[in-house]
Amino acid sequence: MQGIRRDTNDGMKTFTITTIGCKVNQYDSQLIREALIRGGCRERGMGDSRADVCIINTCAVTRTSEAKSRRAVRRAARQHPGAAIIVTGCCADSDPRGFGSLEGVTHVLGNRLKGRIARIVVGETAEEVRSVTGLSGRTRALIKIQDGCDFACSYCIVPRVRGRSRSREPDDIIAEARTLVLRGHSEIVLTGIHLGSYGRDRGERSALERLIRALESMDDLARIRLSSIQPREVTDELIDIMASGGKLCPHLHIPLQSGDDRVLRAMGRAYSAADYRELVERVRERVPDASLTTDIMVGFPAETEDAFLRTREMVRHTGFSRVHIFPYSPRPGTAAWRLGDPVPERVKQRRRSELAEVADEAAMAYRRRFVGKCVEVIVQEPGGEPAEMWGGLSREYLRVSFEGKSICAGAVRRVRVEGITAEGLRGRSECC
Repeated sequence: MQGIRRDTNDGMKTFTITTIGCKVNQYDSQLIREALIRGGCRERGMGDSRADVCIINTCAVTRTSEAKSRRAVRRAARQHPGAAIIVTGCCADSDPRGFGSLEGVTHVLGNRLKGRIARIVVGETAEEVRSVTGLSGRTRALIKIQDGCDFACSYCIVPRVRGRSRSREPDDIIAEARTLVLRGHSEIVLTGIHLGSYGRDRGERSALERLIRALESMDDLARIRLSSIQPREVTDELIDIMASGGKLCPHLHIPLQSGDDRVLRAMGRAYSAADYRELVERVRERVPDASLTTDIMVGFPAETEDAFLRTREMVRHTGFSRVHIFPYSPRPGTAAWRLGDPVPERVKQRRRSELAEVADEAAMAYRRRFVGKCVEVIVQEPGGEPAEMWGGLSREYLRVSFEGKSICAGAVRRVRVEGITAEGLRGRSECC
C-alpha cells in the first residue's frame, strides 16, 4: 500500500484491528497483528489518535453481525479520517461490492486472502506468519486447527464464505502450543469452523483425539479446551479422554439449534432430538458434572409454536450450563433463503425471552451442584474489592470469584465454592 499517511514522528505505520464474530476470526486477527508488528508497524486502539490503517475482520453469520461489521467500518472512517480501511473476513466474501463501496475502504480481502494484508501494508518484504506466538495479558490462548466446513445446514452461509474443511498439520499445532505455553498461557483452546472434521480432509480417523493426547503430554500445559463440536462428532473416545481426568476440560459446546425433529430436518442437521438426548446421557454417564453449553436458533421458518415448546422443554430438562440464543436471519445464497422469513420479529423476540428464562434457571441449577465442592481455577485477573478478591475460569467454563492471598495471574488454584452468583461461582482459595 503505497502513499499511506504516517501519523507518527518515527515513521512507523500505525494500525488498528477490529474483530467481529467467532474465535476463528479472533485467531486470524492475532495472526494479522503479529505479521504487522514484525513488519515494523505499531498497533493503536480504535479510540486512540489516528491510525494509518484500520483492519475490520468481519462476520456474516447473521444480519446482526453483518450490520455490526458495517458499523465498525463507518466508525473507523469517522475516528481515523484519511486512514486506509481494509475489510476482511466473511463479509468480504459474502458482499465484497457492498463493503467495498463504504467510505474509506481501500481493500476488500476474503478469508483466503487475509495472509496478504501485511504485504499490502508493509510491502513485499513482510514476513508471512502462520502461527500465533502469544497474547499479552491472557492466560488462555486460541489455536486454530482447521478452517472451512463440509456441512450444508440450510440456514448457514459459512461454507460459502469459508470453503471446504482444511486441517493444519499436527506438528505445526503442537509447535505452536509449545510456544504459547512458554509465553505463559496456561490453557489452550482448540478452535475451528468445523472442529470435529479435523483430519478428515486427509482421510484420517480419530485425528482430533490423537491431537488431544499429544497435547496432554506437554509438561507445562494445564488445560486443553474445545471451542465447539457437532453432536455426531462427540465420539466415545473423546468422552473417554475427558473422563480420564487429564488436561481436557469437562466442557463441551455442542450446538443443538432446535429440539424439534421437523425443524432439525428443515435445517439440514444430521441428528434428531432423541440423538442429542442420548449423547447427553452418554456424556453424563462418564462425566457426571460435565458442563454442556449450546446454541439455539429461534424463529426458523419451519418453527411452529409447538416446535418451539419442544425446544423449550428440552432446554429445561437437559441441564445446560449456558445457552446462546439467537433469532433466525435469512442469509442470501443459503437453501433456507427461499423459505423467506415468515416468523414475525416480535414472535422471535418473545421466544428468545422465554427460552432465556428457562436457560437461566437451568444454568443456576447447574452451578448449585458445585456449592461445597472444590473447583480448579486458572486465575485471570483481580476480582475487585476488597483487594484480595480474584477472578478466574474453572475447568467447567464457570466464572469464579474468590478470596485469596499472594496470587498472580496464570496461577492454578483450588477454590472451595461457597455460593453462586449471576455470572458463576464464588468461594475461597484453599488447598483441598
